[in-house]
Amino acid sequence: MSLSLPKAALLTKSWQYQQVYRQGRRAGDKAGGFTLIFRDNGQDGDRLGISVGGQRSAVRRNRIKRLLREFYRLHRGLPSLVAKRASAQGVDLVVATNQRFQPQGLADIEAAFHRITGLFPTPGAQS
Repeated sequence: MSLSLPKAALLTKSWQYQQVYRQGRRAGDKAGGFTLIFRDNGQDGDRLGISVGGQRSAVRRNRIKRLLREFYRLHRGLPSLVAKRASAQGVDLVVATNQRFQPQGLADIEAAFHRITGLFPTPGAQS
């Protein structure tokens, strides 16, 4: 398994984002400024899209996008888990954030996903 993140694993065109926004289901944490929007894509693989809004600093926006891409790279099956699908059909997942979402690292992103999906254990939780 490759640890890289190929272009095919990302949403790159505005029409791809629009399809997800129009036809997707939403799960979010309004207080935390973090929303997941997902839909079946009819393809073999999952794809990620990132929308970071409300950050005035380009450095801050790009850091959040970099952290989200890294989290996705480490958890490749995440879109199918969020959509609760076990089929071979892929899922498009858009992670939309606003100014209230200020992650300091991957642990903050993992905690945000846990609040919404319950997929990851909370930090310090007993197994």
